[in-house]
Amino acid sequence: MRHSFRKATRLFCNTLVAALSIVVQAGEMSTAERQIENLLIHYAHATDALTRGDADRRATLDAYQAIFTDAATIGLKDQMSFPSAEAWLDFVAASSVGLADSQHLIGSQRVGWTESSEHDASLTSYLQATRIADNGAVSRVVGTYRARAVLENDTWQLDELILDLMVMD
Repeated sequence: MRHSFRKATRLFCNTLVAALSIVVQAGEMSTAERQIENLLIHYAHATDALTRGDADRRATLDAYQAIFTDAATIGLKDQMSFPSAEAWLDFVAASSVGLADSQHLIGSQRVGWTESSEHDASLTSYLQATRIADNGAVSRVVGTYRARAVLENDTWQLDELILDLMVMD
């Protein structure tokens, strides 16, 4: 009985060490992954600042142009797409009329690497946005962002950003 207890304890400890090793490895994130994930975080902050009136169109466009490539495609899955950051900004600004505030929460981000190139990655992120109208009414948007990031001139930018909507009320 003592022998089986020791054996079980050893097995448990070995399993625990292996599991902890996996958790540590999973927690390690490269600088490139952080830079890619930060693109969508910066996008959310720039969009919210525009809605709140903390940033004007020019400041938001500057932020968007740092986030997106010149030829980026941005849009809503199966509904509409825009050929540039500026065209997307026009849509966002028009959609923000009558809003007093918004808060975009970006989460569960996952970066995937393209096997053919270390300068090309995919990014998937969940979105939950709360929007408050001038009259106090609250609405929400829930969905998944699917993006493609590219490395050009040592800078990561989004070349494609598509929002797959689940809920918009």
